[in-house]
Amino acid sequence: RLTLEDAKSFLKTTERKYDVVITEPSNPWMAGVAAVFSHEFYLDIRDRLKPGGLAAQWLQVYETNDRTVDLVVNTFASVFPYVGIWQPGGTDLMLVGSMEPFQPNIAAMAKRFEDPVIRADMARVGIFNFAALLSLELIPFGDGVFFPEPNTPVHSDFRPVLEYASQKAFFARDEAVKIVTL
Repeated sequence: RLTLEDAKSFLKTTERKYDVVITEPSNPWMAGVAAVFSHEFYLDIRDRLKPGGLAAQWLQVYETNDRTVDLVVNTFASVFPYVGIWQPGGTDLMLVGSMEPFQPNIAAMAKRFEDPVIRADMARVGIFNFAALLSLELIPFGDGVFFPEPNTPVHSDFRPVLEYASQKAFFARDEAVKIVTL
């Protein structure tokens, strides 16, 4: 079930539990958007997940810098102790997190990939076989918590460091290079 609603308000008011929560907000340098990259927002996602559930956070790596990427990953990992990082496009990342280790069922995934509807969806984004899909995993599940530089702060509603760091990176025309060198 897809819900189009203000994410922070919705997560605070629903009692429903979900297998997966995907968040794809706009860029964090836009006014107010950093709030859905905060520690508190990720806590709300965690509280709405069923046992074994996954959280997925989109993050652009264009119009930003390494510090901003580290801030987002570190904040996400401050709530989800098991994090994997995928790079579905050259300028996008997908953080996938959970409260417990996650072991995907590769055989079941490969079988699902054979479904014509799923194959067509994957082909629309340039993924033509199952191996190509698996090759998008940049940092294995569980190891993403080690990606940010040590001592990277956590972005929160009470210490909103991301909004200012991301705006500065955007206007200075910085770029994230650490992710490109992995």
